This record gives sequence, C-alpha cells and structure tokens, in this order.
Amino acid sequence: MTEYAGNTVPFFFGTDENAYGVARMYYDLTGQKAIIYGAKNLSATRFSKFTDVTVIPHLSQTIAFAKAMQNGILDRIKSFKRVVLIGLGDAYAKLIREYAYFPDNVVRPYPDAEMFEQVTDKARFYQLLEKTELKPAEYVELSKNDTERDVKSPFPFPVMLKATDSVSWGSMKYSDHRKDYVLNSNEEINHFLRLAYHQGYQRNFVLQRFVAGEGQEYTFSAYVDQHHHVRGMALGHVALEDHTPWGIGNHDAIFPVQESELTDKICQFLEDIDYTGIANIVFRYDQKTQQFLALELNARLERCSYWSALNGVNWVELMLKDADDEFANVPDDEMTKVMTQPDQIMLWLQVSPRVFKRYAPDSPAKNVAVNLIRQRRWRYGFKDKRDWNPQRARMYHFIHVSNRYHYETWGNVKVNPVVRFFQLTRWAIVRTINKVGPKYSLMN
Repeated sequence: MTEYAGNTVPFFFGTDENAYGVARMYYDLTGQKAIIYGAKNLSATRFSKFTDVTVIPHLSQTIAFAKAMQNGILDRIKSFKRVVLIGLGDAYAKLIREYAYFPDNVVRPYPDAEMFEQVTDKARFYQLLEKTELKPAEYVELSKNDTERDVKSPFPFPVMLKATDSVSWGSMKYSDHRKDYVLNSNEEINHFLRLAYHQGYQRNFVLQRFVAGEGQEYTFSAYVDQHHHVRGMALGHVALEDHTPWGIGNHDAIFPVQESELTDKICQFLEDIDYTGIANIVFRYDQKTQQFLALELNARLERCSYWSALNGVNWVELMLKDADDEFANVPDDEMTKVMTQPDQIMLWLQVSPRVFKRYAPDSPAKNVAVNLIRQRRWRYGFKDKRDWNPQRARMYHFIHVSNRYHYETWGNVKVNPVVRFFQLTRWAIVRTINKVGPKYSLMN
C-alpha cells in the first residue's frame, strides 16, 4: 500500500462501478473508507469495507444537490482542512463545476466553466479537435430544426446518432431511449430524432460515420494538474464493449497498450488548451484510414477507472497531490504512466472470465486478453479479496448471471438453444430472488 501523508480528503459523488474503483484506490493509499454520496444505493458500493456511502434521493439533480449541500454536506466538508470533490458521472461533475457556494477549503479538479462546456459537448469538442492533429470520426450536427425535414445520412450505414449533451440526455427516460443509437436507415434516423425532441430533449445531436471493427476501441485518460501539466496518463485497449442498449460505450475488458505517437498528441492538446483535471477520451481505430478517431471527451473518470490503477496509475493519488500543490516544484514533463511491458500488464474485467471468453468477438485484443487470463494476470471490477464477504459473494453471483443473460440477449455471439434455455431459466430464478431479497441494482 502506497501511503498518502497529505492533508486532503476526497468526497466522491456517485455509487456505481466507478465509485467502487476510486474507493479501492483510496483504500490502497490510506487504508481508510472513501466518503461517497449518491442518489441510489447501487450494488457496486454496497456491503463494502472500502466505502462510507450516504444515499440522498435525486442528488444528481440541481435542486436536490443544492439542498443536500446546505443540509449537511457543506458542514462535513468544513470539518476537514482541505477537500477535493470528485464527480463520478457526467451530472455530478457538472453540478460540482457549477455550484457557487463551496467554502474556501474545497478543490474542484475541473477546467473552467467555458472549457468544461466546450469539451463535454460532442460537436464543440470535435470543432476544437479540427485545429489539432487529433481527428474525430466524420460527423454532421443535427438540431431540432432538422425534424422539419427528412434527414438523409451522408455516410454509409450503419451510422451513429449521439446526443451532444450527455447530462440532459442521460437524465431522460422513455421507451426506446438509448445512450447512443446504431442505425441502419434514414427512416430510423428521422424516427429517433423526432422522438427525442418530442420527449423534451433540447440540445443537438451528431450523426456520425460508424467506425467498424471488433476490438478497435481504445480509452485514454489523463490527469492535468492546476498548472496545466499532464501528471498521469493511461491508454487502454478495449477487448470487450458493453452491448446492452443502455450500456453502449461502456467497457467490460481493458488492458494497457503503448501508442506513443497518439498519447503524445493528446497530452500536448490538453496542455495547449490549458485543461485542468481528469480527461477521458474514447477512440476507435479506423482500419480504413489507419487513424485513431476521437469519439468523445468526458471531464471525469471513466466507469472502468480501476483498470489503470491495476497497471500503475492511481488517479486519486494524483488528485490529492495536486490539491496539496505537490506538483509545483516537479519538472513540467514528469508524469506517471501505466505499465505497458508485456510481462507486467494486467487485464481488468467487468465480466467473469467465462463470460468474456464465450461472448467477446474474435479479435487480436481478445487473444491478448485470453492469454492474460490463462496466466492469471487479471482482476475483476467488483471483486477484491480484501473486501470479500457473504453479501458481496451473493451480489457477485447475481451480477455474473445478469451479465450472461444480457450478453446472450444483446451481444453479437450466440450460444446454442439448449444453453440459452438454461440461461433464461437461471436468470428468471435469480431475478425473482433478488426482487424479494437484497434488491441489487446496477443501474444509475
């Protein structure tokens, strides 16, 4: 365990897998529980010795967040010498960035308000990239006015339809609402575009060329200190992507890789725009153009953030050191990077090895991941032997069965009908038991 001897305490907002990952990072540093606030008691952070969770209904909404601050959170913040506030979802990050009444002992590791809005709006982020060597996948921007005409895709099908504003889009709930849409016709584009605006969405969309190919997604994260220098950097190769309608864009298997030309460009970009805080950028490698193409930037840690801690980069440590201004006298180009030597890298899994090997589509990335599993060089996102107890064991079983059902239902790889029947039966039994028992919840 790396010991942290500074004076800053982190407050985390969100209770999903990301929260469990940062709680593990904080426990690795201090041996102490992480202070966590969230709107729901999600399974990842339940029954854990790593977490001190306070559930406040609707906390991710503006009014509830402000009330919660005034009704106890600010008093708790004031009891510490210094506090760094870390939002683990898009809504929490934006709320922390915008709230105007924090005391002087609060540190917010985020870019300024204008930069925050620019990089987290997909279309504006793409426009920012046009001035650099980094490129987005080709796109056109669509607005509510486009519902008055028949939109025709300038790209071959399938195409991606994505809301530019993930916060307002993520808060919407209606039938056929998805994180992102993979569409196969102009009729589908117009249907889902009109449906979204009819349901009350106000911002724009991007219609984007779909970058095909299994095992071609990469996730990059960096921490940029208050002096606008990159202090931590990690590039991971995604070996399995979530295929559920609500989870498209999430990652279920990652291992570190080295692509120095790409990471050098990203770090230079972040420093040139005077960025501050965590930046997570998702790329796909386009085999047609032989380029890495950017899909989005998140001004927060990724849901699978613990994969980088497994490989040498503890984001919580970097944020605490920056809050203590420990980087003021450190050379500008000094940074922590993930291990990329073949004999050192670790695979992070959000599904069990059995689910991964059965449902991950064939690709070179899958071959690397399977080899790491054979060498026992992998760890599971929900599972830590220091935090194992009967309640978490039952939760692990529920999640394992749930993952197998969801991948069989929405994944690209299918098993035979007999196995399918037993999976459906098993899932029905486990889900029924869960409804009358612990009521594990995986959804935000």
